[in-house]
Amino acid sequence: MRWRKKKTIELADLQSEPFLIHEAGSTSRELAERWAQENQLRWQVRMELGAIETIKEATKHNMGVSILPYRSVVREGETGELVIRELPGYVNRRHICLVYRQDDLLPYPVTSFIRFLQHRRLPDAKSPSPL
Repeated sequence: MRWRKKKTIELADLQSEPFLIHEAGSTSRELAERWAQENQLRWQVRMELGAIETIKEATKHNMGVSILPYRSVVREGETGELVIRELPGYVNRRHICLVYRQDDLLPYPVTSFIRFLQHRRLPDAKSPSPL
């Protein structure tokens, strides 16, 4: 991996790398395949594995590169066990949200958490404030 020390990577850097991919049917695999297709990347699949921990361990042993959810590799990135780089041309389309029944009386910790989220909400959020 000649590009390991680069701050950013190019698609051409990835074209010849062996990939360790998540099993078919997983959300991680679906998002990675969509990104590869949108960027005309034909990856060289070395292994298809069923668990993120297994993929991380194989990557640590230099068996290939992988596309994994950021939250699953934060610790390894901080300790230097893995090198984390953003995918070139990737647009994050996966969003999560908090849902709850509006007419329920919520415990104070839940209400506090919702208020916390409201203050951290993106300015362009289109949904009305629930409280």
